[in-house]
Amino acid sequence: CTIATYDDHRMAMGFALTGLRTEGIVIDDPGCCRKTFENYFGRYEYTDIPAEAFPEGLTYLENMGYTVKVATKEKTICDSLCKWRVVRNIKELKELLFEDKRIDEDEFAACDFKLMKRLAGLYAKTNLKVLIKLIGNEYENEQHS
Repeated sequence: CTIATYDDHRMAMGFALTGLRTEGIVIDDPGCCRKTFENYFGRYEYTDIPAEAFPEGLTYLENMGYTVKVATKEKTICDSLCKWRVVRNIKELKELLFEDKRIDEDEFAACDFKLMKRLAGLYAKTNLKVLIKLIGNEYENEQHS
C-alpha cells in the first residue's frame, strides 16, 4: 500500500509507525520529513531544542506586509550551540564562536547577556554551561561599567 503524504510530515510519520507493524506500507514522499525548508522569507532548519527553550527568545519581524516570528540573536546563539561540536572550556568556546563560526566579537558583546544566560539555563548542554561561564567571566562586568 502506497501512502500519499500530500507534503505533510504528519502523514509520513504516522504511517511510518504503522509500517513498523504492517508489511507493505510505502511512504510516497518521505522527503517531506526533511529538516530544512526554504521559502520566500529564507531558509529554515528544524533542530531538536528542549521544549522549555523552544518558545523563549522570539521576536516578530515585519516585512512587506507580512509578520513572522524569528529568534533573537541571543536565542540563535543558544540554539546553534546545541548543534555545534562540544567544547570543554571558555577558550574552546571562544575559538568556536569567533574563529570557526566567525561571529563578530563586537556584535556578540552587544548581546543581552541577562537574556542569554536565562536562555542558556534552559538547555542541558555542555556548550551552554560553558557559555554561562564565559558571560560571567568576561561580559557581565563590562555591561555594568
